[in-house]
Amino acid sequence: MLALGLCCYTEYWGKLLLGIEKKEKREPSEKPFNEFLYKLDGTYYRDLSGRLDKQGLSIYSNIRCGLAHAYLIEGGKSATIDIGSKGQHGIEYDFEKSKYIFWVRAYFKEFKNAVNSYIIGLEEGTEDFAKLAKALKKRPELV
Repeated sequence: MLALGLCCYTEYWGKLLLGIEKKEKREPSEKPFNEFLYKLDGTYYRDLSGRLDKQGLSIYSNIRCGLAHAYLIEGGKSATIDIGSKGQHGIEYDFEKSKYIFWVRAYFKEFKNAVNSYIIGLEEGTEDFAKLAKALKKRPELV
């Protein structure tokens, strides 16, 4: 459940980042998920995504959609979700074993840093505040 929640929040923050408004119909979610995932560690996750793509795998489809719709990580021969802090990155893939590893604590640390960086960017003007305002326009207000 923690891994699923983190993936859902990654998608949500990506929608804020890109200025995607809440609509009656579902909007595509892969782009906002990936855009915020790259804020966690752009170099690492872009490289991993490219390498996985060559294998016919996708972090969004296998992990986010797998957790949200099948309650497990799909793709590869096996997967592990671990709350330990051993992983260097939240999502790793062992290409020799065809295995995803989701390190919950490492992902949470990366996620917190990305959120903090985004908020600081909004305050300093390096992130687009107008996109955030657009994305929040039709969403319920949290008080």
